[in-house]
Amino acid sequence: MALEYADEIFGLGRELMDVFQGRSSDRVTRRIHIGVTDVVPKLVALKLLEPLLSTETKLHIICRHDRTDRLLAELAIHHLDVVITDEPVGPDASVRVFNHQLGECELHVFGKSALATAVTKQFPISLQEKPFLVPTAGTSTRKRLDDWFESNDIRPRIIGEFDDSALMKEFGQAGAGFFVSPSVIADDIVRQYGVDDVGPLPGLHEKYYVVSTERTLKHPGVVALTNEARNRVF
Repeated sequence: MALEYADEIFGLGRELMDVFQGRSSDRVTRRIHIGVTDVVPKLVALKLLEPLLSTETKLHIICRHDRTDRLLAELAIHHLDVVITDEPVGPDASVRVFNHQLGECELHVFGKSALATAVTKQFPISLQEKPFLVPTAGTSTRKRLDDWFESNDIRPRIIGEFDDSALMKEFGQAGAGFFVSPSVIADDIVRQYGVDDVGPLPGLHEKYYVVSTERTLKHPGVVALTNEARNRVF
């Protein structure tokens, strides 16, 4: 904790000296501490945070990636400004927080061409007994995915469960099976992992939120993040 405060103090000291020496226009003017839960795909996090990297915003981003409970603990003692997550924090949480929805998008199925061509007809019914890679049990995406398969009477062959979405995509890239991911990063996934976008699972959506201790968002970086997400990303 002392080290974190020391870093902040010395960083501000360097900026103060730059102001005295007339170099303030080249310096960032405000820090923003953001927590990203480990269930949010890194490509989604990048798309949400990328607008803050603009030189016009003059922001210094400090980003933490961890479990939701740990990030909420950091938020409670004001070590973080906000936490980005894929589900709202419930009223039974030990921390009093407010959920601000950023937007929602469909969940698409992806897979290598050799797999994708076999399910194009009658999709998504054609996923029956096909190899599938899924998030680990207990995550919000896994719960919705299981419910969707159950309600549509589709039984894919689950061959792997992952708590890291990037690792799951690596297995998908190797042709091990199909996987789902948010449509907002579909083009990035196709380009980066060399897989096909098979299509959406009708009615299945992913939502994203920023969680804060404030009912009304005030930090200019957080306001910029939410506005960009609502108006451009989603």
